[in-house]
Amino acid sequence: MPKQIFFDDIFIWLKEHVLLLQIVLIALGILTFIVIFTTIIYIRLREHRHRNID
Repeated sequence: MPKQIFFDDIFIWLKEHVLLLQIVLIALGILTFIVIFTTIIYIRLREHRHRNID
């Protein structure tokens, strides 16, 4: 199978599934944001506890 046909198939599939891809990208973005946010809060709380102990 020539590469050009393969890429055309991918392009057609992407065009048909744009909405699905957008939902997946948004979900990944939200998950990444939550992970970063919780990590920052966790680090801040840990630093705060260490200061109180000293």
